[in-house]
Amino acid sequence: SATRRMISLLGSKMYSQPFAKVVGKELLQNSFDAVKAAKAQGKIKEGEGLIDVIWDAEKREITYIDNGIGMVPETLGNAFFSVGGTMKTDLDVSERSGGKGLAKMAYVFGSEWIEVATVRDGIRTELRATRDEIIDAIDDRLVLPTTITKAAAGEHGTRVTIRVPETTIGSDGQPQRIGLSLPGELESGKESIPLMGDVEVR
Repeated sequence: SATRRMISLLGSKMYSQPFAKVVGKELLQNSFDAVKAAKAQGKIKEGEGLIDVIWDAEKREITYIDNGIGMVPETLGNAFFSVGGTMKTDLDVSERSGGKGLAKMAYVFGSEWIEVATVRDGIRTELRATRDEIIDAIDDRLVLPTTITKAAAGEHGTRVTIRVPETTIGSDGQPQRIGLSLPGELESGKESIPLMGDVEVR
C-alpha cells in the first residue's frame, strides 16, 4: 500500500532521535492544547489544568492523562490517527503547539499499539488499535471502530497510552533496538515537570 511504502522509505529515520522523547513531546503538546481549550471554554479555572505522564519501562508503555477539552468520536476516529488531520479546532492556529508532521507520524506509525479513552460533552469514546490496523484503516479510508458510552456529569479529558516497539529494521537491514529515554531519563513511574503557564504537568 502507499502508506506502507512511505513507512518503508522512512524506515529507521523515524527512530533516528530517541523515539520516546519525540512521541512524548508530541503527546504532551496535544494535552497542553486540550487543557488550554478547556480553560478557554470555562471547563476548568486558572491553575486547574493537569497533565499526568506515566512511564512503565518494563512494559515499554507511555501514558498521558489530561483534564482537557476531550475529543468527540469523529475527531478520535479521524483526525487523531490522520497525519494530515488536526484535532485542535478549538484553538486558533496561533495558539496551537507543535504541528510537526513527522512527530505525529512517529506515534501513529511507529508505536506498536495505541489506546485512547476520551470524554467530551458527556460522551466517552474509547479505541485501541495496532499499527497494522491503523495503516489498513488509512489505506482503505475507513474510520477505526470505537466504543461509545455515557460519561459522568462534568467529566472531560483524555488518556493516551502507546507501546514503544523493542526493535526496528535499520538502514543496513539488521534489527536495531529502539531506545527508551524520556526527558529526565525517567526509568519508571510518573514524570515530574515544572509548571508550564497555568498547566501543571506531573
